Amino acid sequence: MYADTIGDIVSQLNRHHGWQLDGAGCQLLCQRSCEILQRNPASNPAKYPDIVTNIYHDYATVAAACDPQHPHHEIIWVSIMDEILSWYRCKRFSLGNGSQLCEHSPDLVAYENVKRSLPQFRFEARLRSYIHTIADRAIIHWWRAKDAKKHGGSGGRRIHESANVYTPKPQDQTYYLSQSSGRDCQRELGDTIASPDLLPHEHVERCELQRHMAAEVHAMVDDPLYPIAQQYWYALLCEDNNITALAKQLGLQANELYNLRDRLRRRCKPFLVQWFLA
Repeated sequence: MYADTIGDIVSQLNRHHGWQLDGAGCQLLCQRSCEILQRNPASNPAKYPDIVTNIYHDYATVAAACDPQHPHHEIIWVSIMDEILSWYRCKRFSLGNGSQLCEHSPDLVAYENVKRSLPQFRFEARLRSYIHTIADRAIIHWWRAKDAKKHGGSGGRRIHESANVYTPKPQDQTYYLSQSSGRDCQRELGDTIASPDLLPHEHVERCELQRHMAAEVHAMVDDPLYPIAQQYWYALLCEDNNITALAKQLGLQANELYNLRDRLRRRCKPFLVQWFLA
């Protein structure tokens, strides 16, 4: 259906952009483009050249990201998370005090949304633009949720209902990651990091480290104590807490919580080293 049209477009783009594709390379690009268009038909044929161009640049990256067996799979997802963080820095967006470094954090929501929607990527935009759009939507949701909390809402209401879009579920009570259950003083993570003893560049460095550690914890979905890890990772890694007392409050055996702390330390070791050296 698309073969002749796409074949002509590939030949024209190859000459115009100097891609230096040989006959086999043009045929492969044509085949990939036809497969994408058959799966996701474009309403306007004028978009075909842009779609082919985007496939040329980003197809290999998307394919590797969607294939857990690909040797560069993990590296690509690290680069996607870095792209989200870099975009937030470019937009001069900072969570600041009161940030929740758990499933509610905009960068992690954006990361999860990219992960869920990438297999349906239509190549109508460059991959970077696609990631930036999802990251922007995550910020919008975060601000709306924050405003909802100010007006007495849960702060976790759904904005989208699509199965491919991750949106935090409502919570009866919000626990901050630096808060141990039963404390009188609910101390948020941002308050800990924004110490008057830290210089501005040190504060930025701490924020970067906390984002990386939160991402590592968020990826521990197979851990038997995943909900506890999500909620208490900062208390377990970066604070001097009574593990036995905390385990009792959570209805766990002390050794279960000690083992969880060890797993968290192994997972976040490179960032923890920088954290305590900073």
